[in-house]
Amino acid sequence: MALPTQPVTCRFYDQAGNPVAFAEGSFHLDRRELFDGVIAPEKVDFKADADGVVVLSMFPNELGTQGSQYRVRAINPDTGSKFLDAMCVVPDSPSNLHEILLLQPFPTVDAAEQAVIIVQGALAAVTAQVGFASNFANSAGESAQASGDALEATVQQAGFAEDSAADANASAGRAEAAASAFTHRGTWAPATLYTKNNVVVVSSGLHRGCSFSALSTHVSSGGFEADLVTKWGLVAEKGDQGDPGPANVLTVGSVTTGEPGTAASAVVTGISPNQTLDLTIPRGQPGANGTGFGDMIAANNLSELTDPAVARTNLGLNLVNNTPDASKPIST
Repeated sequence: MALPTQPVTCRFYDQAGNPVAFAEGSFHLDRRELFDGVIAPEKVDFKADADGVVVLSMFPNELGTQGSQYRVRAINPDTGSKFLDAMCVVPDSPSNLHEILLLQPFPTVDAAEQAVIIVQGALAAVTAQVGFASNFANSAGESAQASGDALEATVQQAGFAEDSAADANASAGRAEAAASAFTHRGTWAPATLYTKNNVVVVSSGLHRGCSFSALSTHVSSGGFEADLVTKWGLVAEKGDQGDPGPANVLTVGSVTTGEPGTAASAVVTGISPNQTLDLTIPRGQPGANGTGFGDMIAANNLSELTDPAVARTNLGLNLVNNTPDASKPIST
């Protein structure tokens, strides 16, 4: 029996709305699916045309029994970068990729329903066996024995079905618990598929630094604020700026003169806002001995005319006799 398929039309565009020519990628089933004993293809590769369009024949997830999804990825061949990575569900009817990105997975076949199918099949087999035994048995005893054997087989089949139902219910409980668990997805980004209970952190805008949990499966729009009201619930809110505390007060304590050539130091003691600064500053090397001229200037003896003798001594002058002497004429 051929596996049933449905056409899925894919149109690929970049963020500017331009077609991505010859986009390449694949559809990948997240779990195995069987249909009438035929295994559905696990992976379907594709390559779009020059307009970024491709039509694929896909096995519908709606006809499966495991609640499967396809993970679709697409790469821009010009840049080599991945521009699409999302989950989708193919219905049992023609569809477009952008429409099925938002669909929820179809439910798995209920375990009790599977058990009923098994029991019905077993009963049908028993009925056939009983009719065969009634027509061809040589005696009523042989016919009863054949019916008894068939009935025992039916009871065994029913027991197997009950065990299968219990296992399926336990698996469903674990799957439900896993689905309801929070999954951290990092920083919120536009044009990204988020599923229920995905947790993101907003990096800009009014809610910068806050964490939110997705209320439902959706593809994010161009801005977080546009999705906030209906698609996200607050998990943790960024706190306000804390009190900076009192200003520190630094008081100069001791100032010590160190020996020449030693290093200077500054030591802060105490706890803010009250601290003390102790300084050690080395003194300079002693200067060389000076001359008497500085002492003379300091004493102001050069201009000390009230004491001519001291002034002459400081200047190194002898006493001059200005009295006229006829014996010593001034030559001309």
